[in-house]
Amino acid sequence: MSYRRALLTRWSRRDRLAVLVVAVTVAFLVGTTLLVFAAGAQTATIAAQFDSPGSVTAHESTAAATASDPDAIVLPLGRSNGTTVVGIPENASIGGEQLRDVVPPDWEVIEPDEVRDPRGALAVHPGASAEEDQRDGGNETGVSAAVDAAVPNEGVPLLSALAFFVAGTQQALVVVGVAAACGGLLVGVTTYSVTRMSVRDRRPTIRVVRATGGRPRTVLGLFAARAGLLTAVGVALGYAIGVIATNAAVNVAVVAGLPTSLAVQVSPRAVRVLVPLFAALIGVGIGSGVIASWSAARAPPGSLTDPVSGRSGADTGSSLVARLRAAARPRILGWRPLVPTAATLTAFVLFVGLAAGLAGVAAPIAGGAGPLDGLVDSGTAVETTTIVQPGSTHPVSSKLPAGYADALRARGASASPEILLFEVVDGQPVPARGANYTAFSRVTDADLVAGRAPRNASEAVIGADAAATLDLAVGEQVLLGGSTQPAVTQVRLVGTFEAAGPFDDQVVVPLATARSLTSVREGQANLIRATDLPAVAPGTGSGIGVTGLSTPGRVPAEGQLRVDVTVRNDAPAEGTERITVTYRGTTRTVDVTLAPLRSTTRTVTFPAGAAGTATVQAGDARRDVTVVPRDALALEGVPERAPPRSEPLVRVVNASGAPTRATLTVTNGSWNRSVSTGGNGRTRLALPATPGTYTVRTTAEGATAAEVTVTVAANATRQVETRLAVQPDTPSTLVRPTATLRLSNPWNRTLTRRVQLSGPGATLDREVQLTPGQRTALDSRLGRQPPGEYTVTASVGSGTDATALNATYRVTGDDRIVAALATSGRTGTSGIGQAIEVAFGNFGLLVGTLVGLAALMTVGGTTAAFAAAVAARRRTLGVFRATGATPARVARLVLSDALRIGIVAALLAVVLASVALAGLGAADLLVVFGVRIGFPTLAVLVVCAVGAVLLTLVAAGLALVGTLRAPPASLLADAGPHPPGMNGRSRTRQSHSVGESPGTEPVGGDDDD
Repeated sequence: MSYRRALLTRWSRRDRLAVLVVAVTVAFLVGTTLLVFAAGAQTATIAAQFDSPGSVTAHESTAAATASDPDAIVLPLGRSNGTTVVGIPENASIGGEQLRDVVPPDWEVIEPDEVRDPRGALAVHPGASAEEDQRDGGNETGVSAAVDAAVPNEGVPLLSALAFFVAGTQQALVVVGVAAACGGLLVGVTTYSVTRMSVRDRRPTIRVVRATGGRPRTVLGLFAARAGLLTAVGVALGYAIGVIATNAAVNVAVVAGLPTSLAVQVSPRAVRVLVPLFAALIGVGIGSGVIASWSAARAPPGSLTDPVSGRSGADTGSSLVARLRAAARPRILGWRPLVPTAATLTAFVLFVGLAAGLAGVAAPIAGGAGPLDGLVDSGTAVETTTIVQPGSTHPVSSKLPAGYADALRARGASASPEILLFEVVDGQPVPARGANYTAFSRVTDADLVAGRAPRNASEAVIGADAAATLDLAVGEQVLLGGSTQPAVTQVRLVGTFEAAGPFDDQVVVPLATARSLTSVREGQANLIRATDLPAVAPGTGSGIGVTGLSTPGRVPAEGQLRVDVTVRNDAPAEGTERITVTYRGTTRTVDVTLAPLRSTTRTVTFPAGAAGTATVQAGDARRDVTVVPRDALALEGVPERAPPRSEPLVRVVNASGAPTRATLTVTNGSWNRSVSTGGNGRTRLALPATPGTYTVRTTAEGATAAEVTVTVAANATRQVETRLAVQPDTPSTLVRPTATLRLSNPWNRTLTRRVQLSGPGATLDREVQLTPGQRTALDSRLGRQPPGEYTVTASVGSGTDATALNATYRVTGDDRIVAALATSGRTGTSGIGQAIEVAFGNFGLLVGTLVGLAALMTVGGTTAAFAAAVAARRRTLGVFRATGATPARVARLVLSDALRIGIVAALLAVVLASVALAGLGAADLLVVFGVRIGFPTLAVLVVCAVGAVLLTLVAAGLALVGTLRAPPASLLADAGPHPPGMNGRSRTRQSHSVGESPGTEPVGGDDDD
């Protein structure tokens, strides 16, 4: 066998170990890359329906906009009386979207030639020359800026969701590049250590090659090729392991029932990243081989002797310092493994820091729960509960009533209804959210450090990290595109805040602005975040409650009372509740199952009982019922005052409220006149011309007569019959009740009246005309209100003849809503964490898998470093074994050295990794999906240091296994291979360590000079 073939193909157990270490390292890099691309593909698939029809770009003037892109549609912007004015040509569209439909509803849209710049010149827009646009005069609307809209998506997309995830994936690839650099470091250290051991073992071969005319570059080339071959085999094996391991991780997640929906595959985009990565790793391996063999290849052949042991001087002094130095100094291995061990551990700590940061972006860190909580330095975290719509595939698709926040606040909790936004500014992904800043700051523990909170829909605040990433400051204008529907708006940054975790990387806009950029309707939000929730026992809140009762106004004695119960489920999930209705000591129950935010009406009946007044109650709703004798009659519509000769329309009903035939008699001394009703119980009651008080008596066969009085007066006005009611009269905080004013004209002439109605969140003012006998109803929807009692007032007519009415209603239900929310929320999860968790699958599991691979490759790299040190001290260890030391004794000696080395290497690794992370962060290389990866906390660094020491001990133990199992004679023999053509055993030299006894601990020297 030629020496070339021997050097290239004769691989020892250490070489195979090196291949395995490189394979594990490459598997980690492959797995990371595939997961990033799978995650990007998953999120892009979710956002594919949000492909943008075009983009908009901001400019300082219309002239600049026109010069930028002559084919774009220029939209001049101005301010008039505090309102943003935009000039949009009629029927102007991009990608099928009408531009007039994408601007905020509070912007005033006019024709472009109506908007003038401050000099009086009309704004330039396509189709008009500069000369045609010049005109004298002025306008209160001045051009302060402009935007242009075009189909190429080079500016702010009109629909940003897809662009956000595409840009975020590119940022994630930068982090993968950093991880690749860590992996390259491990590959370099591993190949260097193994090649150095190979050079040591093959010194006799190198001596023969050099003595027989071989050039140094020939030796360098052979060892470089050997290292490159080892690395290439490891790369090929690692590629296969990486593909299999990532798919296995996803399959495990699926089997475990975790929300994983990734499809890991080697896409063309992944290949374009992996091939250069593999080439770079092989290059690193070749370079490591050259460095490891440089001194041996260029040394004179005579100096390449067999390795002999050498003892470095020990600290023999008796001073305390000398004793401490002696105790800290490795006794067997020396400090040789320190540098490669520190290098591999630095890569490990650096990657754990990156993984912790990625977990901070993608996993729950805002609260106090979650397996990845506290991995990055996020300041003071707040215990948070996030509530989303059950069954929603993504928080963006969740729709919840914003009124949940009112119910929670009424019980002393802090609550913030929020809308998630995915924006792109200057090509960079920017997570944003719509929220009331005051509520947002209470649940996020955010503090304004500059400026103020937004006061209207055109203002926003920005997190300190986002401001640094985007290079934005208070006072600047920011153009935002639609998130989940085509739209565009412009906001001015009025404040900068600092908050914990990923919230510091976000832009917060008012809810009204967020709704104009999404499909979230008025009164809704994507999620509710809350803190300080009251303690609620699990399963004690279905969210279903009674919101209204309906009963007849009168019911005959001994008859049946019909009660209509309206119930509503205000919880975000389906619930079942048993509703109890009571009347005069009798109870009826009905089981109700309702979908979230739905209502239904159920009917129960009771025996009416004896005549009198009784109360029906269900939940918080109560109704008074009048029970009358079975033969009782009632007159409806008889006015208290009426003009002479007027004829009001009256109605006679029986005890059940049904119309009945009856005779009505009007009497007053000598006046006596009778009239009969028809089958509908109605008739016009002709009143006399003489003023006075008259008695109206109604009689019917088999019924008890009823009578009322009416005053006929010359100054009496014809009053409209009115009735004001609120339904439901016991709404929850989520329900917008309706105030209904019913009007009826009982007179025989047309009446016109001014009607005014006022209630919480609603006003009504109109003139109503009623023909004789006409009835009408005016509805006004009231606003949602927190728990409490509220009054609605109405006025019909004007002056002293006006009729005033009022109705009260009580908002209830906060207890059951809070109970339902408190038991259905997701504790400790931020909105962005949920979004990425669903989009990426169970990100925590995958990050954990990659951390495990990183630990394995670190153990492998460190094992290679310690294997070189142990191999260099084989003869010393052989002397110990030959003179009676047990394998356990030898293991304790070596592991104690590994502990000393590991402690120093771990401290160096933490310091170096911290400096590297700080530098990468300062260079803006650690930003993923617009969120800066935070610096690891002190606790995490301590855990990393302890873990690094443990990994060092494991690696040293693995490196020592072969040595402990070998016979002492083989350890004392020269382990290097024979030069080609040499027969018999190679010479062995007596070591200086022969005189050492097993009880003596030799101090640091190397058998390998």
